[in-house]
This record gives sequence, C-alpha cells and structure tokens, in this order.
Amino acid sequence: MDELLKFLSHITAASALEFLIATVVILSAIVTITIKVYQIFEKFRKARNEEEARRDKLEEVCEAVKDLQDKQDLFIETSTKIHENSKVIDTIQMRHALVQDCEAILRRKYVTKSHLRSIEELYGVYSGVLNANGYVKDLVDEVRGLRKQIDLKEASRVIIDYDYDEHTEEF
Repeated sequence: MDELLKFLSHITAASALEFLIATVVILSAIVTITIKVYQIFEKFRKARNEEEARRDKLEEVCEAVKDLQDKQDLFIETSTKIHENSKVIDTIQMRHALVQDCEAILRRKYVTKSHLRSIEELYGVYSGVLNANGYVKDLVDEVRGLRKQIDLKEASRVIIDYDYDEHTEEF
C-alpha cells in the first residue's frame, strides 16, 4: 500500500485529468462502436425477417396457384365429360325425333316439301355424327320414296304473298 501511495503522490492533477479524459474518450468510442454494430445487426435481422416473411408469402401464393390449377384441371375434365355426354344426349334426341317424325309421315303415306326438308336437315346432322346406317337410314329412305304433296299451309302462304295489285291491270 505504501508503494501505491508513493505512485499516486508522483501523479499530478493534470496527468490524472488527462488519463481520465482519455479513458472517457476510449469508453465513449467503445460505446459508439457497440451501438453502431448493434444498429447494423438490427438492420440485418430485420431484413432477414422480412425475407423470411416474403418467402412464406411466396409459398402461400404458390400453393394457392397450384390449388387453382388443380381446380382448373378438374373443371376442364368435368366440362369435357359434360360436353361428351351432351353430344350423346343430342344424338339420342335427334334419333328419337327422326324416328317419330318419319313414322308419323309414313303412317300418313305422303310427305310435304317442308317436312321432307326438315327430315333431310336433321338426318344430315344425325348421319354426320353417327354415320347413320340402320333403322333411321331405312326410315328416311322410305320417307324419300313417298309421294310428295303440297302442304295447305305452304300453299296458302304462296297465295297470300301474291301481289294482286300488280296483276289487275291485265284484266
């Protein structure tokens, strides 16, 4: 302890003050550097957290897109099946209409121009879908072979459409 007192007695107040100021400056620099390092660390931590949040959001979006693609594929598959079934139903309905119309015409034993045109149009569509050979083709061929008769409704339209005023000057 004597040695410490002897050492302290040789130190001047100015030297002690210089030492104290230097120590404060060094401690202040250490604190400032520590604060700066902490701020940089916080920036990196915040950036890392934001990047993780973006990755999580991107994963959610990717999952949602995949879910939508799966639903779209299911929709396309379902609508394709519905379309195929609709074609089958349409074909069955065309066949039924052709059979009913042809049988009704054959029972009458004559066909009008408008009925024959209707049968031909429907049969054209029907045969394009099924290569119709068989019962329906035979019925249509029989209808084609019937005697043709003027439909009274068609004839009345022709008479009604006739312009009498144009032809009265001749008389």
